[in-house]
Parts: sequence; structure tokens; C-alpha cells
Amino acid sequence: MNLNFIRSHKVLLILLPLLALVLVAVIGLLYLPNVQTNKYELKIARGTSYSQLYEQLVRDGVLKQPTTFDFMAGVMGYKKDEIPSGRFVLKSGMTNRAVLSKLRSGNQDAIQLTFNNARDISQLAGMLSHDLEADSLSLLTAFLTDSLLQKNGLKPETAMTRFIPNTYEVFWNISPEKLVKRMQGEADKFWTDERKAKAAAIPLSKEEVYTLASIVEKESNNKKNALR
Repeated sequence: MNLNFIRSHKVLLILLPLLALVLVAVIGLLYLPNVQTNKYELKIARGTSYSQLYEQLVRDGVLKQPTTFDFMAGVMGYKKDEIPSGRFVLKSGMTNRAVLSKLRSGNQDAIQLTFNNARDISQLAGMLSHDLEADSLSLLTAFLTDSLLQKNGLKPETAMTRFIPNTYEVFWNISPEKLVKRMQGEADKFWTDERKAKAAAIPLSKEEVYTLASIVEKESNNKKNALR
């Protein structure tokens, strides 16, 4: 028998188990569940680095094997000084690949933004800041930006009328400017020709209808509170 053939055969017998171990390791890194929390709401602020995120995940005990996640983050090119911001819901049983693909692509989960009973535009900004990344000052500044008010025929005292109380699906990291445009769009959709006609028949302007509705709602809530 050819000596070289025998040597090659022996080398192959040695390498096969090693290759099998490598294959198992790769499968484990990619496809074995690594998120151990039932449901983890991960909020990544703008300017967050990968190292800051990794520290948070380790601190909060989100991962079964943090080192495998860290290794795969390097392989998938996610270790950056600034990573995509947003709100991401991580569920138990998610793999390293699933988590990193979600985070790397910025495929975030929306929130349900609900507001009502705001006394004025400043209070509204404060209420919304509890649910959004933007702080109350940034929101208030956008709400009262002259160019945005003038574009829609509004004044600071009527700026509230573009915010129709309801529940809206938005991203946690939506910019204040985009939020204003979204709310203006929702207000435009709310004021159908039929509603405009009903307001004109009273007769009241859209701003007056909004103000009247707010007063009625506040009085109703005050009565409910008084009965408790």
C-alpha cells in the first residue's frame, strides 16, 4: 500500500473529529438559545457603543453565555463605537444570530404612545418624555417651532390642537420633529370633511372644538375623581 496514502488517511482520521467539534461550536454560537430572560426591553440611546451595550446585557443577566455573544458580535461586524439606536424586545430562547441580526439592522419594536388630559403644551411634552427617548425640553422646542406652527396656521396658544388624544404606534427614538409631523398628519386625518362641516354648523373653529372638548373631558375626570 502506498505510504503517502496511509499517512493521508491517518491525518484525515485525526482532522475529522476536530472538524466535527468546530462545526458543533459554530452551530452553538449561531443557533443555540442564549437569551434567558422571559422578555427584556432593551433601549439603546443614540451614541451608545457596543461595549456599553454589552456591559448592560451582562449586568442585567440577559445572556446565558455572554462570551459567545461577544465573539459573534465581532464576527458579524457589530462591535462599533456607535450602534443603531432604538427599542428592541428580546425574548427567551433567541439565539446570538437572531439578537445580533435584529440589533445590527435596527429592526426595533414600536411602542404604544397614549396621551390625554394634558393641561397645556408644556405638560404634554413632559408626559410624552416619559415614554420616548427625547426629553421634555427637546419635545417642547419642536412643538413650538415657529416654522412648523406657521406652516399649519397655528400659534403657540393653539399648538395643542394638532395633538388629538389617542393611542399611536411610534418608535421610542422618534425625533421630536418627526413626532410633530406625525401628529399633524393624524390631526389632518381626524378632521374629515364631515367633522369640519359639523364644526362649522355649530359654528366653531377646529381650535375652538378642541378647546371645548378638552374642557368637557377635564370636568368629567374631575367628577370621577370626586366620587372616588
